Amino acid sequence: MNILITKTLTKQQKDWLSASFNEFNFSEEALINSYQHSYEHFVNNYIDKLATCKQWIFTSRNAVKAVANYQLEFPKTVYAVGSKTAAALQELSCEAITPLIENAKALASTIIEKNTSKEKMAFFCGNMRRNELPEALNKAGIPFEELLVYSTTSLSKKINTSAYDILFCLSPSAVESFASSHTFPSHIHYIAIGPTTAQALQKHKIKHLHTAKKPNIEKMMDEAVKLK
Repeated sequence: MNILITKTLTKQQKDWLSASFNEFNFSEEALINSYQHSYEHFVNNYIDKLATCKQWIFTSRNAVKAVANYQLEFPKTVYAVGSKTAAALQELSCEAITPLIENAKALASTIIEKNTSKEKMAFFCGNMRRNELPEALNKAGIPFEELLVYSTTSLSKKINTSAYDILFCLSPSAVESFASSHTFPSHIHYIAIGPTTAQALQKHKIKHLHTAKKPNIEKMMDEAVKLK
């Protein structure tokens, strides 16, 4: 079976896939590009706002990478949307609080439960961030500053979808990038990395939709194996 993965994998991921699943043929095609904003941009736009925030929030590894380049001192309380974002923070000697369910809705519930004093928070995000978390914090009356530290752009590419049986979708923005240049062929099985990506696919009335049990390539492959 032929699988198209809508991002560029690490060498470790490629080696693992080729060694473990020789019954599949894998192709990669990045559909989005993310770039971090400069330290100068951050200082000019956000450094004063950040000084008023007691707690920080991260919902992506891209945001963590950007902040790492700024060499900021982490506060005592930091939240991460899931295990991968938390692991990226841990590499910077920052232990983050994560929800049991790895999505923005569960993260918002965790923050509301723990930040009872309603300390002001810094939300590090990108230009295509979703609305669930900000809306929940606003509803709960928790003040926050939204700090844009990276941007994501769509890469318009035309792909011969007839060559593939399975398509790995790794973000809502990748789904929308694909939709800008393609229809969604009914013969393809679409595997979403998580529930928010699955929701993005559902908007396009996908016939064969599967969602990984956890947001990683390993669990996506578990779903692919079931389709053999």
